[in-house]
Amino acid sequence: GKAVYVESDYNHVMDIKDLEMKLKANPDCNHVMVSHMRGKLANMNAIADLCKKYDAILLEDCAHSLGVRWEGEHSGHVGIACAISSQSYKMINSGEGGFFLTDDPLMAAKCAVYAGAY
Repeated sequence: GKAVYVESDYNHVMDIKDLEMKLKANPDCNHVMVSHMRGKLANMNAIADLCKKYDAILLEDCAHSLGVRWEGEHSGHVGIACAISSQSYKMINSGEGGFFLTDDPLMAAKCAVYAGAY
């Protein structure tokens, strides 16, 4: 699919109305990547609902939201997977690097192959 950028709202999180407009206007957009910044989470229920409606896979960038919860679950548990960068200015840093977390066995297997684990 192609990348389509979505505006942020006045809380500096993903604008739900703009997301729906972009998904509707771009039927070949099949993934949504939500970046949680500075401990703020967007309305993940609304985003998940739009992903289901438009048949898009939901991914989360959680480098800036470690420890933050959405309805009792840690950030990164709404989508199929989450990425956590550990670049030098992140909460957990290793200079460069990161983590990719998923509970989907097929996604995990594909990522292991891409990372050269097999």
